[in-house]
Amino acid sequence: MSGTAHTPLTNRIVAVTGATGFVGAHLIRQLARSGWDVRALTRRPQSVLDSGITWVKGSLEDERSLTELVKGANACIHVAGAIKGRTRDDFARANIEGTTRMLAACAGSGVERFIHVSSLAAREPDLSDYAWSKRQAEEAVRALAKESWAIVRPPAVYGPGDRETLSLFQSAKLGLAPLPNAKARVSLIHVSDLCTALAAALEADGRLHGALAEVHDGQPQGYGLIELYRRIGATLGKRVVSVPVPSLLLRGLGSANAALAPFLGRVPMVTPGKVRELLHPDWTTADDTLQHLTGWQPSICLDDGLLATARWYQAQGWL
Repeated sequence: MSGTAHTPLTNRIVAVTGATGFVGAHLIRQLARSGWDVRALTRRPQSVLDSGITWVKGSLEDERSLTELVKGANACIHVAGAIKGRTRDDFARANIEGTTRMLAACAGSGVERFIHVSSLAAREPDLSDYAWSKRQAEEAVRALAKESWAIVRPPAVYGPGDRETLSLFQSAKLGLAPLPNAKARVSLIHVSDLCTALAAALEADGRLHGALAEVHDGQPQGYGLIELYRRIGATLGKRVVSVPVPSLLLRGLGSANAALAPFLGRVPMVTPGKVRELLHPDWTTADDTLQHLTGWQPSICLDDGLLATARWYQAQGWL
């Protein structure tokens, strides 16, 4: 990490990619409430117009729209990326090339600060094409960023609006806790805490320049999977029973999905790479870089966060 001097931003205009996704949607509204003028990238017209948010139509593949997105902005938070893909090239296009284009647009427009949202998966680039692409995107930031930059690696993110953790709640409602690896541990963070972490990184002046910060919910040793299922079950008034999932079965399912993907018309979530991620024993982090450099602290404990998430799922009729 360099010793870049603390330099206040010249204005409060921030460009955000991934603004229509789970994390991005929470982030742009939180930034707007905090007094930021937000420019948000979107592929589709948005029917809901929020004060402080300007939507810019385009995508990471469209250099012209990226130039429009960052024009006049002095900061950027790059959230967009792909978590599913049929091939390594799919992940490379979204996560590596998309990041490279975003960095070029920021450099051409004089953006002063670039916050890149990565993933804990980037620690293990050999596990999957996704993990590889996230590590390569980080390397692109290190090599190409012309402005003050920082990389934030979240663990599993949950909260109202998330569809990826819905299956855990649905299993717990049935009283079941499928365990691909009974010894695995994971760190978690509520989406609101992740958004305050990113906002703190944005406000950090030069203190965070060149930093790689992993964030978590304040539980540095994370959670065992059965503990997580039991806590989810408690929010639903259910007792759960662990159900070991044989690794051979998972690997077979991943291989079958990979073979059938071209004929299914959709991108499967369970692929050979995803199976290797699921079987990996340690997705925890105890890193306190962001706390040390910015004073940020998580504020939502797991039980409160799970309860709010369960109520949101129930309100949607999904549980």
